[in-house]
Amino acid sequence: MCVLICKYFKNIGWVGVKNRDRGYIPTVTFRHLDKNDNEKLVLWDEDTNYSEGINEHGISVLSTSLMVKDDENEGRKKVQESPQNQSKDGPKIRKTLDGTTLEECLQIAIETKVNGHTAIYNRDKLILLESARDKNEEYDYKFKEIPITETIARTNHGIWLKDAGYQRDPDNIKHYLSRISSETRMLASKYVVDRAENPDEMMNGLICNFDKNEPQLNPMRIDDKKGHMFTTAQLMIIPKKKTLYYRPVRSHIDVDFSNINAPDSKTWFEILSPRLVWKFHKDD
Repeated sequence: MCVLICKYFKNIGWVGVKNRDRGYIPTVTFRHLDKNDNEKLVLWDEDTNYSEGINEHGISVLSTSLMVKDDENEGRKKVQESPQNQSKDGPKIRKTLDGTTLEECLQIAIETKVNGHTAIYNRDKLILLESARDKNEEYDYKFKEIPITETIARTNHGIWLKDAGYQRDPDNIKHYLSRISSETRMLASKYVVDRAENPDEMMNGLICNFDKNEPQLNPMRIDDKKGHMFTTAQLMIIPKKKTLYYRPVRSHIDVDFSNINAPDSKTWFEILSPRLVWKFHKDD
């Protein structure tokens, strides 16, 4: 149950930022994958094999889920213990990053049936794919190239596919409340991205505690109640710099910097301190 925002800056191009929410504390690694002479740098969740990242052409993929049942089940048991709990979208996103153009990556994402609000972008162009299985379990999708004058904020309910994601179902109180959370977090995230004047303000804005009484209504969920989703990390990908940034909040990280940032690397990884997260929430 994540938050995704994207914005175009004149001297930088498109930038994507995501708060990654899980119901478990993940163990995360970062891997360079090379297929057909196309280097990819991906986040790899060791518990579910989920991934997203950037390739050497500067094409980046960040996504939030619209298949809420699949997303909620991920991580309850590690994939090594229960292979059926593997992320359905992780392998698809890794394959999507095999493309060398945005159009090719979009086609792969549609053919492999990637689910969710998926931003596929480089420095100059962003395509937003919204996709999910409908009530008949058929794959449904819509996509649009986003003008550089617009911003994007997405959470876990459908915008173009109205029946996707969480619904205000009076017979399912959990989903009803989750839909309210999704709508509230999207509004707060839109407020952040519309006012951000640089990538740092995008990322730091998603730390803000808009509702001090209810953590589940904030873009960053600092919540330790049993069964509640919480933010495990922030990701930012800047295609111009071909760099993936990671700020851990509640996650274990295993990184071999000598290999991930080798002299001949075409994509780069940087880790950011969570100090600002804890300072902000402590002060609040």
